Amino acid sequence: MVEFRPAQGGTNGQDRGIADDVENHTLRLLQEMRSEMRERFDRVELRLDRLDGRQQTVEVTLANVIDAVTQIATVQEKHSGILAELVESERITGGRLNALEARLGRIEKQTGLVLQ
Repeated sequence: MVEFRPAQGGTNGQDRGIADDVENHTLRLLQEMRSEMRERFDRVELRLDRLDGRQQTVEVTLANVIDAVTQIATVQEKHSGILAELVESERITGGRLNALEARLGRIEKQTGLVLQ
């Protein structure tokens, strides 16, 4: 362990001058540390501001994507309804055509106009 001993042989004023120098040096170091910490906090704050800006951009983009997907889903639902109507219409039309073809076949047989 190192033992601190005040300088000997000096007057009380000289001892006080050394102490003042040490205090001044310590204060200067503390000021430098505070300044460095302030600079670091400023840089971190700048980074956080940039990240906040990026997050807002991502949020806007995500909102746009959600809107687009919602619109696509709405259109797809409408198209599904239209397709279901077309399928039903085709079924009905196909049934009618089959019935007409059967009638036509009977008429042809009855009239003797059977096509070969």
